[in-house]
Amino acid sequence: MSDTPAQVPAGRFDTPAELGEALTDAALEAGTARGTLAARSADGTVEADLVYEFDVDGVGIAAEASVAGPLSVDLGVVASAGAVYLRVPPIYQLFTSAPWVRVPRETDGDLGRQVDALLEALAAEVPGTSLLDIDRRASDADLRFLGDATLATIPVERYQVRTSIDGVEVTRTYWVDDEDLLRRLDTTADDPTQPEPALSSGTYREWGTPVVVEAPDPAEVADLPDGFF
Repeated sequence: MSDTPAQVPAGRFDTPAELGEALTDAALEAGTARGTLAARSADGTVEADLVYEFDVDGVGIAAEASVAGPLSVDLGVVASAGAVYLRVPPIYQLFTSAPWVRVPRETDGDLGRQVDALLEALAAEVPGTSLLDIDRRASDADLRFLGDATLATIPVERYQVRTSIDGVEVTRTYWVDDEDLLRRLDTTADDPTQPEPALSSGTYREWGTPVVVEAPDPAEVADLPDGFF
């Protein structure tokens, strides 16, 4: 009987840069996908559940979101060609006179902060855009191979990247299939100035399935009324 410890099989990637390049290249080649995202803000006041689809080349996102926080609402969100549009609940259309409004990225009200947090979470999860920026910026990024697994019958390799950015400890676990496509991403961001870590978990499916992300009809879009958020 040998006392030699069992060897953990090596993964395909040795550094965060290698992993990031492979995921980005595969996402750009596939071009489109659909996904889900569950997220909670760092202060614990906002929780969101989304079902969305995205076009990597056009950096467009269309999402249906349920947001719970100071205000709990169901929203439609479209980010396309650098603009963000919000489909407002019927009660808010009394103030907007249109089913969609253009949304500024920063507002002072509760709903505005919720939407901004939602968009930040979505942008961070879309492969091929800003998915891996935090890992590439961090000089102390550490990659660890966690082993093989199966996710919804799909064989995957799991990798963990830990970084520290401006005092925030970020841990990301990537679930990658044999075509280098991201299938799941779990993120924890632990900011010592916040009462709880920010959490998000995203899944990705139907890579390469045609997706059309379009801005709403201009006739159905209004500018955001002053003080609306």
